[in-house]
Amino acid sequence: MTTFRSLVADHGGAVAVVEIVDADLLARAAAAGPASVTDEVAAAIADLRSAGADRIVCTCSTLGGLAEQLGDDVIRVDRPMARAAVAGGVPLAVVVALEATIEPTLALLAEEASAADTTPEIEVVAVPEAWERFLAGDQPGYLDTLATAIEERIHPDRTVVLAQGSMAALGERITDRTVLASPALAVSTTLTELETSR
Repeated sequence: MTTFRSLVADHGGAVAVVEIVDADLLARAAAAGPASVTDEVAAAIADLRSAGADRIVCTCSTLGGLAEQLGDDVIRVDRPMARAAVAGGVPLAVVVALEATIEPTLALLAEEASAADTTPEIEVVAVPEAWERFLAGDQPGYLDTLATAIEERIHPDRTVVLAQGSMAALGERITDRTVLASPALAVSTTLTELETSR
Protein backbone atom coordinates (compact mmCIF):
# COMPACT_ATOMS: atom_id res chain seq x y z
CA MET A 1 0.00 0.00 0.00
CA THR A 2 1.39 3.40 -0.96
CA THR A 3 1.92 6.19 1.56
CA PHE A 4 -1.13 8.11 0.41
CA ARG A 5 -3.44 5.10 0.25
CA SER A 6 -2.33 4.19 3.76
CA LEU A 7 -2.99 7.71 5.06
CA VAL A 8 -6.46 7.75 3.51
CA ALA A 9 -7.14 4.35 5.07
CA ASP A 10 -6.08 5.75 8.45
CA HIS A 11 -8.81 8.38 8.05
CA GLY A 12 -11.45 5.71 7.52
CA GLY A 13 -10.84 5.06 3.82
CA ALA A 14 -14.14 6.67 2.85
CA VAL A 15 -12.80 7.94 -0.48
CA ALA A 16 -11.32 6.12 -3.45
CA VAL A 17 -7.73 6.88 -4.37
CA VAL A 18 -6.52 6.97 -7.98
CA GLU A 19 -2.79 7.44 -8.54
CA ILE A 20 -0.70 8.37 -11.55
CA VAL A 21 3.06 7.92 -11.15
CA ASP A 22 5.53 9.18 -13.77
CA ALA A 23 9.09 9.42 -12.47
CA ASP A 24 10.29 10.71 -15.86
CA LEU A 25 8.41 13.97 -15.32
CA LEU A 26 10.47 14.77 -12.23
CA ALA A 27 13.74 13.93 -13.95
CA ARG A 28 12.89 16.20 -16.87
CA ALA A 29 11.65 19.00 -14.61
CA ALA A 30 14.84 18.81 -12.56
CA ALA A 31 16.93 19.10 -15.71
CA ALA A 32 14.98 21.74 -17.64
CA GLY A 33 12.54 23.32 -15.17
CA PRO A 34 8.90 22.54 -14.35
CA ALA A 35 7.58 24.50 -17.34
CA SER A 36 9.20 21.93 -19.63
CA VAL A 37 6.62 19.31 -18.62
CA THR A 38 3.51 21.52 -18.53
CA ASP A 39 1.67 19.61 -21.25
CA GLU A 40 2.31 16.24 -19.61
CA VAL A 41 1.22 17.43 -16.16
CA ALA A 42 -1.92 18.96 -17.68
CA ALA A 43 -2.68 15.67 -19.44
CA ALA A 44 -2.24 13.70 -16.19
CA ILE A 45 -4.60 16.05 -14.38
CA ALA A 46 -7.13 15.73 -17.20
CA ASP A 47 -6.92 11.94 -16.92
CA LEU A 48 -7.63 12.13 -13.19
CA ARG A 49 -10.62 14.39 -13.77
CA SER A 50 -11.90 11.94 -16.39
CA ALA A 51 -11.55 9.18 -13.79
CA GLY A 52 -13.90 11.14 -11.52
CA ALA A 53 -11.45 12.79 -9.12
CA ASP A 54 -13.04 15.42 -6.87
CA ARG A 55 -9.67 16.67 -5.61
CA ILE A 56 -6.23 16.23 -7.13
CA VAL A 57 -3.11 16.28 -4.97
CA CYS A 58 0.18 16.78 -6.80
CA THR A 59 2.56 14.79 -4.63
CA CYS A 60 5.72 16.23 -6.21
CA SER A 61 7.09 19.36 -4.51
CA THR A 62 9.02 20.34 -7.63
CA LEU A 63 5.92 20.21 -9.86
CA GLY A 64 3.35 21.36 -7.29
CA GLY A 65 3.36 25.04 -8.21
CA LEU A 66 2.83 24.21 -11.86
CA ALA A 67 0.05 21.74 -11.07
CA GLU A 68 -1.86 24.23 -8.91
CA GLN A 69 -2.00 26.65 -11.83
CA LEU A 70 -3.98 24.07 -13.81
CA GLY A 71 -7.18 24.17 -11.78
CA ASP A 72 -8.86 25.05 -8.49
CA ASP A 73 -9.35 21.35 -7.82
CA VAL A 74 -5.58 20.82 -7.62
CA ILE A 75 -3.57 21.19 -4.41
CA ARG A 76 0.18 20.79 -4.09
CA VAL A 77 1.16 18.28 -1.45
CA ASP A 78 3.34 20.71 0.48
CA ARG A 79 0.93 23.66 0.79
CA PRO A 80 -0.74 22.56 4.06
CA MET A 81 2.71 21.85 5.51
CA ALA A 82 3.97 25.28 4.47
CA ARG A 83 0.93 26.91 6.04
CA ALA A 84 1.53 25.06 9.30
CA ALA A 85 5.25 25.89 9.23
CA VAL A 86 4.86 29.65 8.99
CA ALA A 87 1.98 29.75 11.47
CA GLY A 88 4.32 28.85 14.32
CA GLY A 89 6.39 32.00 14.02
CA VAL A 90 9.60 30.05 14.75
CA PRO A 91 12.82 29.69 12.74
CA LEU A 92 12.58 27.03 10.03
CA ALA A 93 15.09 24.62 8.52
CA VAL A 94 14.02 23.35 5.11
CA VAL A 95 15.61 20.00 4.30
CA VAL A 96 16.03 19.32 0.59
CA ALA A 97 17.61 16.37 -1.18
CA LEU A 98 16.78 17.33 -4.77
CA GLU A 99 18.06 20.85 -5.36
CA ALA A 100 15.36 21.57 -7.98
CA THR A 101 12.92 21.57 -5.05
CA ILE A 102 14.58 24.50 -3.25
CA GLU A 103 13.16 27.36 -5.31
CA PRO A 104 9.52 26.19 -5.42
CA THR A 105 9.57 25.35 -1.71
CA LEU A 106 10.95 28.74 -0.69
CA ALA A 107 8.46 30.49 -2.97
CA LEU A 108 5.61 28.57 -1.36
CA LEU A 109 6.80 29.39 2.16
CA ALA A 110 7.09 33.06 1.22
CA GLU A 111 3.55 33.01 -0.21
CA GLU A 112 2.10 31.41 2.91
CA ALA A 113 4.13 33.69 5.20
CA SER A 114 2.81 36.74 3.38
CA ALA A 115 -0.77 35.48 3.73
CA ALA A 116 -0.19 34.93 7.45
CA ASP A 117 1.63 38.27 7.83
CA THR A 118 4.73 36.58 9.25
CA THR A 119 8.40 36.66 8.30
CA PRO A 120 9.98 33.44 9.57
CA GLU A 121 13.73 32.99 9.48
CA ILE A 122 14.43 30.21 6.98
CA GLU A 123 17.56 28.12 6.63
CA VAL A 124 17.97 25.71 3.70
CA VAL A 125 19.79 22.45 4.39
CA ALA A 126 20.61 20.77 1.09
CA VAL A 127 21.58 17.11 1.25
CA PRO A 128 22.29 16.12 -2.39
CA GLU A 129 24.16 13.00 -1.31
CA ALA A 130 20.86 11.67 0.04
CA TRP A 131 19.24 12.05 -3.38
CA GLU A 132 21.94 9.87 -4.87
CA ARG A 133 20.88 7.13 -2.44
CA PHE A 134 17.23 7.65 -3.38
CA LEU A 135 17.94 7.34 -7.10
CA ALA A 136 19.87 4.14 -6.40
CA GLY A 137 16.79 2.67 -4.72
CA ASP A 138 18.42 2.74 -1.28
CA GLN A 139 15.52 4.07 0.82
CA PRO A 140 17.11 3.17 4.19
CA GLY A 141 20.37 4.87 3.16
CA TYR A 142 18.40 7.87 1.89
CA LEU A 143 16.64 8.31 5.23
CA ASP A 144 19.80 7.62 7.25
CA THR A 145 21.70 10.29 5.34
CA LEU A 146 18.92 12.82 5.86
CA ALA A 147 18.57 11.98 9.56
CA THR A 148 22.30 12.46 10.09
CA ALA A 149 22.21 15.83 8.34
CA ILE A 150 19.29 16.97 10.48
CA GLU A 151 20.94 15.91 13.72
CA GLU A 152 24.33 17.40 12.83
CA ARG A 153 23.39 20.54 10.92
CA ILE A 154 20.13 21.87 12.37
CA HIS A 155 19.68 23.48 15.77
CA PRO A 156 16.94 21.72 17.80
CA ASP A 157 15.04 24.99 18.22
CA ARG A 158 14.27 25.16 14.52
CA THR A 159 11.19 23.51 13.08
CA VAL A 160 12.31 21.05 10.41
CA VAL A 161 10.37 21.29 7.15
CA LEU A 162 10.80 18.18 5.00
CA ALA A 163 10.64 19.57 1.47
CA GLN A 164 9.95 16.23 -0.22
CA GLY A 165 7.20 13.75 0.55
CA SER A 166 9.66 10.88 0.24
CA MET A 167 11.19 12.07 3.52
CA ALA A 168 8.01 11.63 5.56
CA ALA A 169 9.22 8.60 7.53
CA LEU A 170 11.80 10.85 9.21
CA GLY A 171 9.00 12.34 11.29
CA GLU A 172 8.81 9.10 13.28
CA ARG A 173 12.57 8.77 13.67
CA ILE A 174 13.46 12.26 14.84
CA THR A 175 11.84 13.04 18.17
CA ASP A 176 14.06 15.74 19.66
CA ARG A 177 12.59 18.54 17.53
CA THR A 178 9.47 19.50 15.60
CA VAL A 179 9.38 17.89 12.16
CA LEU A 180 6.76 18.69 9.52
CA ALA A 181 6.13 16.31 6.61
CA SER A 182 3.77 16.98 3.74
CA PRO A 183 1.83 13.73 3.05
CA ALA A 184 -0.19 13.44 6.28
CA LEU A 185 -1.05 17.15 6.36
CA ALA A 186 -2.07 17.11 2.69
CA VAL A 187 -4.33 14.09 3.12
CA SER A 188 -5.94 15.49 6.28
CA THR A 189 -6.57 18.86 4.65
CA THR A 190 -7.91 17.37 1.44
CA LEU A 191 -10.29 14.98 3.21
CA THR A 192 -11.56 17.77 5.43
CA GLU A 193 -12.26 19.93 2.39
CA LEU A 194 -14.10 17.05 0.71
CA GLU A 195 -16.23 16.42 3.79
CA THR A 196 -17.05 20.12 4.09
CA SER A 197 -18.07 20.40 0.43
CA ARG A 198 -20.50 17.47 0.58
